[in-house]
Amino acid sequence: MNFWYESSPLFRSMMLVVLVLVVVKSAVAVIYLKHREVQLYITLQGLQQQYEQELEEMGRLRLEEAAWGNLARIEDHARGKLQMSYPAAAQRVVIH
Repeated sequence: MNFWYESSPLFRSMMLVVLVLVVVKSAVAVIYLKHREVQLYITLQGLQQQYEQELEEMGRLRLEEAAWGNLARIEDHARGKLQMSYPAAAQRVVIH
């Protein structure tokens, strides 16, 4: 029975080269995956910040929608900025 260290020097040197290549490839893969992890984490942080901003905007829009749903506010806006008023009784027409 021959052990690996009893084999020919050419075989041992080829095995050493293969092992070194495997170790280098493994190290490069670890470095690449760590770099990719950092990139994805940065992307995640940006998306979370954008999500929080969108939540704030949605809250503001809901408040504005609730405010515009108030008929008294609509009437104040129509009277103040648009200078609208109710028509006089003589100007009203009722259709049956």
